[in-house]
Order: sequence, then structure tokens, then C-alpha cells
Amino acid sequence: MLAALSWNENRRAEILGDRDVVQVYECYSKSKGEKMVKYKKGPMNEKWKAKLVEDTIERKRIQGPGNPLNNEEYDDGVVDVVADQFEELLRFEEAYFNE
Repeated sequence: MLAALSWNENRRAEILGDRDVVQVYECYSKSKGEKMVKYKKGPMNEKWKAKLVEDTIERKRIQGPGNPLNNEEYDDGVVDVVADQFEELLRFEEAYFNE
């Protein structure tokens, strides 16, 4: 799931213009049998990852020891919604190709 979040953040940064093209170069593609143009882009902003880790550590500190799934006091329902959406994404390919 983190890989999907990272890819989406990279795409969003590219669309907003936060990642500039640093270098354009050509290289030979064995599979296509011709030269391809490649774009090397600048570094990406990964502050969202640090914030995610900080929020997770803070939530665990507040929750304390034990299994958080058994503690309904801290259940805000957001995790269930995200988990359901992620399951739908995983089933998308299956639903798409079975039609």
C-alpha cells in the first residue's frame, strides 16, 4: 500500500510541476529494437512519509501497549474505510477481466 501511495505522490508532484526534468537522454531498448528517450527527474518531496511515521508513532503512544484492533476507544473508523477501498482496488483487475 505504501508503494501505491508513493507512486501517487510522485505523479501528483509531476503534475503540479514540483519535479523538474533534470536530464533527457537516449538509450537503446532491446525489446523495442530502437532508441528510446528517457527523462531523469529531480528529487521528490517525501515529507508525507515522515508525517505518516510520526502520526503512527503518536497514535501508538496514545493507544499504549496491546492490540489496537481490540481497543474500540481509539477506533475512528477511517482504517476500515481505507481497507475497504484498498480491497476494491485489488479486486478491480479481477472484475475488469471477468466481464
